[in-house]
Amino acid sequence: TRALMLAGQLSAEEVPDFLSGLMIGEEFRIARARDHGRETPLCLIGDASLCERYIVAATHFGYAEPTVIDDAAAQGLWQLASTAGLLAQAPLHSYSGVTA
Repeated sequence: TRALMLAGQLSAEEVPDFLSGLMIGEEFRIARARDHGRETPLCLIGDASLCERYIVAATHFGYAEPTVIDDAAAQGLWQLASTAGLLAQAPLHSYSGVTA
């Protein structure tokens, strides 16, 4: 990275994106070696722009386009509350403020 900056091939503003790409690429290189060519379905959870980078890398490394799971935290919390029986005990409210 430093050599690229000194050579004028990489600006300071581009460093975070460059390093992110290196890290994502290394993750997929390791995964591809681990999987020995087997097709492994991928799911992504995270920031939309970061997930987009992973989608690009996945297709570059020969994986099918990953499924992006939106609102994973909210879905997980809902599942935990449901499993714990908390939803049956909680009063439901609509967004208008009127009790449902």
